[in-house]
Amino acid sequence: MPAPLTTAIIDQVREYAVDTLPPDVVTAAKHCLLDWLGCAVAGSGEPIAEILRAQADADGGRRECSIMGQPGKVNTTQACLINGAASHSQDYDDVLEIMLGHPSVTVAPVAFALGERDRRSGADVLAAFVAGVQVEASVGALVEPQHHERGWHTTATLGTFGATAAACRLLGLDRDAWNRAFGLAATQAGGLKSMFGTMGKPFHAGKAAAQGYVAASLAARGMTSAPNVLEIPRGFLDVTTPGAPGGRTSLPPKDFAVRQVLFKAHAACYLTHSTIEGVLELARTHKFSVADIESIEVEVLPVHRTTCAISAPETGLEAKFSIAHAAAIALVEGKAGEAQFTDGIVHRPGIRELAGRVVLREGESQRSQMVTPVRITLCDGRRLDAVVDTGAPARGAGIARQWDRLVAKFMDLTTPVLGASAAGRIVALVEKLEQLSTLDELTGMVGGGLLDARFR
Repeated sequence: MPAPLTTAIIDQVREYAVDTLPPDVVTAAKHCLLDWLGCAVAGSGEPIAEILRAQADADGGRRECSIMGQPGKVNTTQACLINGAASHSQDYDDVLEIMLGHPSVTVAPVAFALGERDRRSGADVLAAFVAGVQVEASVGALVEPQHHERGWHTTATLGTFGATAAACRLLGLDRDAWNRAFGLAATQAGGLKSMFGTMGKPFHAGKAAAQGYVAASLAARGMTSAPNVLEIPRGFLDVTTPGAPGGRTSLPPKDFAVRQVLFKAHAACYLTHSTIEGVLELARTHKFSVADIESIEVEVLPVHRTTCAISAPETGLEAKFSIAHAAAIALVEGKAGEAQFTDGIVHRPGIRELAGRVVLREGESQRSQMVTPVRITLCDGRRLDAVVDTGAPARGAGIARQWDRLVAKFMDLTTPVLGASAAGRIVALVEKLEQLSTLDELTGMVGGGLLDARFR
């Protein structure tokens, strides 16, 4: 008889080790972790990070884990919460289509917190990270797209399982404890898409990371839970995604999900990226001004309307979840980085007026959500079309180019906080992460060890 579904997922990842993982999987994990560190450091000054740090200081506790981009230390649960939320606060972090969410912001905070606290090797941290992402993908394969369509924020729900797996791996739990930890994870997992455009969304990422650590830690102490929680009646699948086709029979994906992770070039919801790339391509290849545009048509699917179609955003954060405003910002500013998604830019009359000329129309249901065809109609009658697929992960020679792009992004995000010298050293440490006996130097530099004068 095959193992129950929950147990099969656990068995797939429980013994992951760097020396038995394919080299390209280890490389992909390092790409994810560098990108996550950059997002965490850049997000360390965002209001949600400051709020959560103030709460941690008020609560007190042991000083054992670093906060990325800030001085001082907090306890393990607090570090998972703060670093997870900070790294998702600018919505600039990586995505994974099979889970319809963000994989690293829930798993990496746990891997780094436990790696630092327990002085685990870089190889152990990498293996735990790969295991966590694989679990998120495995549960995602069971419930998507119905789970997302019902209004669940998958980074919060599926991410709780990924964080739990990373913690279980680093805590060295046995098979029974893993299963109990998954039960404790499932009964905590939650998060609503209605929070998009508010601090509630990045809070979900931090909460998932913290809950995953707590679930594994309590299971290690002997706490019980319902076994095989994914497939049992009134379990996670039954309650959150009734009727999902994966249901009770699907086995976990055989390929390593970390190979499929996509990285953001623009500081907005990834489902806006195809539109942003489309309008920028048309602006590069055709001569027209913003005043020449009569209308912009974007072909969307239902998932775009429920995820990134805020019609009248009031803040830069809300604009990251508005295809119309993302397109307008990209055309007017020539790019769509973090500096372009400010409250001031959103309220510029020219941006709002151009966003009002964007029309969303229904597209083919079979098409990938990572493809939103764009048509710009000019006042002189010309129609300019672009179709950009942003859903293909890097392969072959593209992997080295991806690393170069991620390094450039990391330096851009972290140099204002850490300084160029420290940022460059962190890149070098991540590049050889599997060779590090501990995370001491890395966390010392990316945490509070060598920050610039504004923190002294």
